[in-house]
Amino acid sequence: LVTRWQSRPFVAFTMTDPAFGRQGLARATLERTMHLLHQDGETELRLVVTLGNEPALRLYESLSFTVEA
Repeated sequence: LVTRWQSRPFVAFTMTDPAFGRQGLARATLERTMHLLHQDGETELRLVVTLGNEPALRLYESLSFTVEA
């Protein structure tokens, strides 16, 4: 689910049914979302993730998201 927060695109939720995990669905969805937002002139996409959620952190970092303090 992507929405707007503080006038910027924001990933509010990403979820994958465990039965379909490890198939690249979250990656494909985020890549497509990022592409469409870029086509619309957006230059950033933000999200919040629990620091202990290692699979999500690896995914986001591989998609060039960075951690902000």
